[in-house]
Amino acid sequence: MKLRITLLAALLLPLIFNAQTVDEEAILFTVGANPVTAQEFLFMFNKANPEKEPGTKKSKIDEYLDLYINLKLKVLDAEAAKMQEQNKFIREYEDSRQQLIQSYLTDKNTSEQLIKEGYERLKEEVNVSHLLIEVEPGASIEDEEKALKKINLIRKQITEDGKDFEEMAYRYSNDPSAKDNRGSLGYISAFQTVYPFETVAYMLKPGDISEPVRTQFGFHLLKVKDKRQSKGEITVSHILIKSTDDAPENTQKINKTKVDSVYNLIKTKTIDWDTAVKKFSQDNSTNRKFGMLPAFSAGKMVPNFEDAAFGLQKDGDISAPVKTSLGWHIIKRNQLDEMGTLQEEQANVRRRVEKDSRSDLPKQSFVDRIKKENNFKEELNARNELINRLDAKVLRPGWQVEDYAQFNKALFTLNEKTYQQSDFLQFLHQYRNTGSTKNIKAVLKRIYDEYLAETCTELETSLLEKKYADFRWQLKEYYDGLLFFEITEKEVWKKSTEDQVGLKAYFNDHRADYIWDERVDASIYKTANATTAKKIHKLAKRKKINARVLEKYPDVEVVNGAYEANQNKYINAVKWKAGAYGPSLWEDQHVVVWIKEVVKPNQKTLDEARGYVTSDFQTFLEEKWVANLREKYDIIVNEKTLKALY
Repeated sequence: MKLRITLLAALLLPLIFNAQTVDEEAILFTVGANPVTAQEFLFMFNKANPEKEPGTKKSKIDEYLDLYINLKLKVLDAEAAKMQEQNKFIREYEDSRQQLIQSYLTDKNTSEQLIKEGYERLKEEVNVSHLLIEVEPGASIEDEEKALKKINLIRKQITEDGKDFEEMAYRYSNDPSAKDNRGSLGYISAFQTVYPFETVAYMLKPGDISEPVRTQFGFHLLKVKDKRQSKGEITVSHILIKSTDDAPENTQKINKTKVDSVYNLIKTKTIDWDTAVKKFSQDNSTNRKFGMLPAFSAGKMVPNFEDAAFGLQKDGDISAPVKTSLGWHIIKRNQLDEMGTLQEEQANVRRRVEKDSRSDLPKQSFVDRIKKENNFKEELNARNELINRLDAKVLRPGWQVEDYAQFNKALFTLNEKTYQQSDFLQFLHQYRNTGSTKNIKAVLKRIYDEYLAETCTELETSLLEKKYADFRWQLKEYYDGLLFFEITEKEVWKKSTEDQVGLKAYFNDHRADYIWDERVDASIYKTANATTAKKIHKLAKRKKINARVLEKYPDVEVVNGAYEANQNKYINAVKWKAGAYGPSLWEDQHVVVWIKEVVKPNQKTLDEARGYVTSDFQTFLEEKWVANLREKYDIIVNEKTLKALY
């Protein structure tokens, strides 16, 4: 027999163990010529065996070791069949590998902090006003400084000279809406504004005015007027009667009379909501949905509409007519979703973080960490030379790196490797700029930052297997898992469905395993009508029920079948003897059971037992396959390493 389980530590690497310790680099076992270390085994074992699972550690390790050896035997068999060279395997493995890599190329701690921060902010709403001094994308340093000087002067007039914030917003803000709302944004919540703006809004106390806040739009001053607990997210429907403020006064009166009439029809139940929407609402975008609007939270709707919606006390409540700039609304509350726990909301908050600009923070934190870990040293003069001296041609197609051969200085050092200005030019040559080229310095600085981030990412990617044991073993798990699936599908799953001759032979050899227990052939009748149930019971007792009779009782639900013990609660509740039983009240149903015959234990046919036979046949095929593999390949277990794991 070729299988040899050799318990000799001398055949493997010599090891020195302390009590209750193990060298995780030690080889635990080999299958064929493939070694498996204690570290790999422990990684897989700990994933499969949470500490709360019952059983001694020794028994669990021994059991899992046997399973893991079988897995490695199957993987070895798949490799012998060259399955790792198939295009399907290569594609699926690379997809899994790239997904795993991406999970390591960000700062996980920062991501989790952002999720917790977003959740806490969603629990609160901030009533905020702002004043914007716009700075165009790609503006020069001079333009930025000019805007900053202007907004600082405005702030001084508000905080020191007593000027009214709203009046100053009306006069100076570059936000067009300030002419109507005097800078007021109403109540906002997390993820509704850009992240720097949101962060300052949540940091300020009511009455505070911020220092200038830089966002992609320019510089802002913020004034927080109030904070309150979040009202949650609400779904409403509405009926709209259009009536703009600039319409003639007579028209506005007619519209007000019309909306009052519609409201009275609904309140007196003269007309139902759906009919009222269809007949009267002038919002064509929601009429097909009976007036339903997308769910919204604070800050998403105009204040009048929002206040009226959240003012409704329960689902189904309907507001009196509410006026907005669009016209008159009648609002019906459909559902109010309040904030759950962090655990309940985590997936939703994570998605919102990933879609938001704040998702750049973990990436930047990651780049900063890689730079620190790999002794990043930047030659600022060389960097500034590129940004200040390169011309606009490098942002358009057609130029060659050789045209800028004068840029040949060291740019930065990372992990003891020096990157030259020419390396950045190569990156720039392949870069497809889709943004503005108005301010070339700002554009080049952005592209340079991307180059630096990509360089750090490529370095970290190349070091992942060396740095992180978990990464190595997860990759190994993907590799083994994909091969295990492919070879098992071939050797077990397909064979069990395609080899019908083998399936029949297995069934014939194990017929005694597929016997019907004692059963009853029965019909179950359910109805909400007690009188009908009594009639059905009489008919069943006289054996007078058939399809034609049941046509007279359309409210009766009928279930026919053969049942073994504990397969049906109604059958379990009656004697297993031919006859009619009931009616019995089960919740809101009156139930009659008609047992037509008690069937003694008998042999199942293959079709009747096919699901069970197929499952057992698969187990048979797998056991036979594993036995052959254990004959085919040598297995060597290091007893000393194994004992150290206990």
